[in-house]
Amino acid sequence: MRGKVSIFLLAGLVVSLCVLTTLAQGEEQKAQLGLLIEVKVKPTKVNEHGKIIKEMVTKDTKFNLDYAYYTYYDNHFHTYFVLPLKNYGDWDNYIAAWDKVAEKMGLEKHQDLYKRFADTYEYYKWAFYYYRPELSYNPENPRLKPEEGKFSLWDIMYVKPGKEGEVEAIFKELFALAKSKNISEQWRMFTGDIGTEQPVYMGVGYAKDSADFFSNNRKMWEALGKEGSVLYQKLMPLLRKRESKRVWHSPEHSYIPKEK
Repeated sequence: MRGKVSIFLLAGLVVSLCVLTTLAQGEEQKAQLGLLIEVKVKPTKVNEHGKIIKEMVTKDTKFNLDYAYYTYYDNHFHTYFVLPLKNYGDWDNYIAAWDKVAEKMGLEKHQDLYKRFADTYEYYKWAFYYYRPELSYNPENPRLKPEEGKFSLWDIMYVKPGKEGEVEAIFKELFALAKSKNISEQWRMFTGDIGTEQPVYMGVGYAKDSADFFSNNRKMWEALGKEGSVLYQKLMPLLRKRESKRVWHSPEHSYIPKEK
């Protein structure tokens, strides 16, 4: 079992999602689009960076931004913002809502806020992902309550072109096996779209913290047994590379609009 650190030997994308995580935390069973923005923070500006994000949350709360965003951090000076959207057309609606808040705040003050924010990071990049409920594993009795999954592992799997069908079939087999073994760990699957190196899939697992994740991940693989190992061995040759991210959700830096 050496090297197996997730449901696919994962260690954990981009982007509330909760990330992507929260991209799929609801009961939505249709494909849901999410924008993942990754920001590389200047090490000397970490504290200021966090303070300014809190200012943004305060601003969006005061002026009633209609769209939510979820914020995550890793241990490598990265901040991740996840913006759930209905579809690509909804992106235009988000921009309109954002502009409306800027007008309410005052364009000069709004520009100053984001100018100060820009001074805290080296660069940013973004990508769109679709939630794939048919490729995900949502047990009837998950081990954790939604609010307990503060830590998440993002496993980004870059698939060899033309192998998507085979990979998706393995995902389905693996989760069917998990169901037959009464596995209580929850895994959400996303497909990368604009802004990603396609084809790419991102698996997201949840836990209370890092230690909780790896402890239960080990137990999960033991329960999956030889059948799980065989599926893993079938999956690996179909990938051209993979990346992983360990992230923590930060509610105080996130924003959820009031229900109307």
